[in-house]
Amino acid sequence: MMMLNPNDSELPQFTVKNSNNEIEVPGDDYRDTPGNAETERLLAKIDTFRKGQDKQSLLITSAILGEGKSTISARIATSSARNRKNPTLLIDFDLRRPRIHQVFNLEKERGVADILSNRLSFESCIKNSRVPNLKILTSGVLRYSPMEVFNAEKAKRFFHEAHKYFDFIIVDSPPIIPVSDPIILGKVVNYVVLVVKAGATSKRIIKRALEMMQSVEVNVCGIIINNMNNVLPYYYDYKHYGYHYYDSNNNGRTDLVSA
Repeated sequence: MMMLNPNDSELPQFTVKNSNNEIEVPGDDYRDTPGNAETERLLAKIDTFRKGQDKQSLLITSAILGEGKSTISARIATSSARNRKNPTLLIDFDLRRPRIHQVFNLEKERGVADILSNRLSFESCIKNSRVPNLKILTSGVLRYSPMEVFNAEKAKRFFHEAHKYFDFIIVDSPPIIPVSDPIILGKVVNYVVLVVKAGATSKRIIKRALEMMQSVEVNVCGIIINNMNNVLPYYYDYKHYGYHYYDSNNNGRTDLVSA
């Protein structure tokens, strides 16, 4: 995965691969793998946008379903928690198709939908995760249509409250084209990143998603190419370069890691 400038005239279709196609349930046994190394570099790139700001909120979205935005959100949040002194908050704002609670093996109940409906307080819905320094706000249980509980004003109040407790917030949002939620959320967060599945999503769809965000002056700071189907030529593979290191905690077994 890597971040690209959304203003590039030609959007690349390929980039460095993740180590596998599935995300492991994050925990305190964070390993030095190519996928995690790529995430560390991605977080470093994201941090260049802060420019001295104490508070930062980052929205992760995609053009359509199935591009891996929840996986990317979880990876960035885990990396952030490891590299920051203050806790990181990961929010599942995909109220229609939530997944973050599954990634972290948490209950979906008591989350965003409950806060927006004024059933529960923000603070009471924050959940601990297996990752030290990472807090999770799951989607909660949606009892009504999202249009009935969510609007621009509520979004502003929601993030104003969130930043009372957290300096760095990552938001996993719905895809842009099917629903309007990312447009509303994009106006109240600091930055938006678009996840694209290499070799699957057409340039026409990517361009349409970017136009929808930029037409309302949403701050799209980059594009993450998420190569989940091994579409690159063999010479881009980590294995091709033979970067093998020994893991002292791995009983002498050689693990493939990024150099």
